[in-house]
Amino acid sequence: GKLLLDIGNKIPKSFSLALSRRGIYQIFYRRPEVNLKRKVGIAVKEKIKAISVSGKKAIDNTIKELQSIELPTVSSNRELVESQVIQRIELAENLVILPAGEDLEKEIDIDQKLVMHDDSEKKTFITLYEENLDMVANLFRQFSNTSVTNVDGGVVRTIAQNIVAGLMRNRELMMVASSITLSQNYLVSHSLGVTVAAINIGVAMGFSKSQVLSLGHCALLHDVGMLKVNKNLRNKGGDITRQEWNEIKRHPGYGLDVLQKISGIPVEVPFVVYQSHERMDGSGYPRGKKDIVIHSYAKIVAVADIYNSVCSARPYRDAMTAYEAMEQLVLMCGKKLVDATSVKAFLKCNSMFPVGSWVELPNKAKARVVAANQKDYMKPFVTLIFDENGRKVDHLFKQDLSESDNLVVTKALSRKEIDSVDIMEGF
Repeated sequence: GKLLLDIGNKIPKSFSLALSRRGIYQIFYRRPEVNLKRKVGIAVKEKIKAISVSGKKAIDNTIKELQSIELPTVSSNRELVESQVIQRIELAENLVILPAGEDLEKEIDIDQKLVMHDDSEKKTFITLYEENLDMVANLFRQFSNTSVTNVDGGVVRTIAQNIVAGLMRNRELMMVASSITLSQNYLVSHSLGVTVAAINIGVAMGFSKSQVLSLGHCALLHDVGMLKVNKNLRNKGGDITRQEWNEIKRHPGYGLDVLQKISGIPVEVPFVVYQSHERMDGSGYPRGKKDIVIHSYAKIVAVADIYNSVCSARPYRDAMTAYEAMEQLVLMCGKKLVDATSVKAFLKCNSMFPVGSWVELPNKAKARVVAANQKDYMKPFVTLIFDENGRKVDHLFKQDLSESDNLVVTKALSRKEIDSVDIMEGF
């Protein structure tokens, strides 16, 4: 008895999902002097059924598909020796990787930006992410154990597949789940957070499934060399000495040593582990390489690494807001420190007010950013959570800020300015 869609309105892609949740799998509509063809009705019905498949089942089905993709892997440990990697980089005239194969983003075609997700769907993503944090923690423990000489590379592939599959199911829920951290293990949380951000960037740049899977391996392993840096130095608060900084800058080389424990890693991984701290103007380390002789995946991982790092509280500084982190990346583009194409792709999928962050509206109400808006990076999709009086809103719904000139973000908020809420609140 409720009007779901008024005459004259456009039918959004999210409408079929809204219907399926009400148990409606078939609809009839009337168009003047035009008959609805049966094949169109069947197509609509199948689409609704595909969308309504439970989150876990959909993710598991995608993982099975990803498992069949072959990735070129490192053939011998010789390719992981630092001197050999340096030689290959020095001989390379161009390490730019272009999108090849079917664009993965075309498969992320279920527009759920205006849909309020049920608790079971959100729980699926929290569980998925927590399971992957546990797998990364166990993987890094094996890397740190000097008595372990052979680590199963299939674990890294499993983690990469899980993140890609989760993103294909729901990009926004995967991104907000990545804010879950292990308070006692920054390196684990950082590595998986960088993986989610890097994969999102790669998808937004038009890379294929196999390329994005390889990128996921690279992102997850990009900082494994830090496992060989003294833990006290890794977590040191305050200023560090020049000698300590030189030790930290050796971790890309240490990373190649760690990789020799693992089998079946994609051929791009050594380049990214060694180059993810290079900068476009040559001011990075360890070799001071510039522009096209920095591997494309390393440029993407560098952007994801900076973003995740500055958004995380460390012993020597507070965390930036997500908006401040994006602002810093844009400023670094202007200084030609990071790859502009990667940052633009990150804006495309994350906006200037990143997914999961909090913002204030003109009337002092507080809202949660729930999706990027490719029409306007400054006007994302939001859910109003607290009204102008600070009271929690009873009925939550998502809205596109670009649909009104009066709906603007007046301020980015930090978590400290928000009353305690569930990690998936607003989604």
